[in-house]
Amino acid sequence: MANLSKSKALFGFTSPRTIEKIIPEIRILTDHFKGEKWSGNQDLQERFFQTLYDSEHYEGETFPSDPALAARDRITRAPKALGFVDLTPKINLTKAGELLLSEKRLDETFTRQLLKFQLPSPYHTQSRKVEFGVKPYLELIRLINDLGSLSKTEIALFFSQLIHFSKYDIIVKKIKDFRKGSRSYKGSRKMYVNECFEREIPKYMTKNA
Repeated sequence: MANLSKSKALFGFTSPRTIEKIIPEIRILTDHFKGEKWSGNQDLQERFFQTLYDSEHYEGETFPSDPALAARDRITRAPKALGFVDLTPKINLTKAGELLLSEKRLDETFTRQLLKFQLPSPYHTQSRKVEFGVKPYLELIRLINDLGSLSKTEIALFFSQLIHFSKYDIIVKKIKDFRKGSRSYKGSRKMYVNECFEREIPKYMTKNA
């Protein structure tokens, strides 16, 4: 189980970068290792990665030095956190996972599970330093709806701070102030954004230290 104590901001799933790539990996996991123990089972994790590596779906060029770690990186992030596989007490496919592997209405299946994702979750213990209480993707849609749009810079600077739904109004104000400041800033936008990062991120991290 992941511990949120190491996080002070929202995070997403970056492995794999194209989420549809988890489909064949989940299929390999459940076709070959269903009913086996995953947690703490380095031998199984290595065997899973070897099976994936030998398949047509593996796109890397080299075999990792720690295949068990690579296996956990593949399975315990998006597949587990989004509820497509159950790893406790044994490896099993969930109903959402069965729907995913049917490859019917994939957009709807992914969207439904993303909107359900919350922090903390059954797989993330609450932090002792900061209180998480948010469904990130719902709040992201809410921000876009209320503000009309949201840039990558605004997501990095401000949305990542929305670790609890009660902070929503604060984040909205920060984004509006950021946009207002951008219009009146005398230098380049790049300089303005850099100054905002230098000011905002250390202040935020210190506040939640």
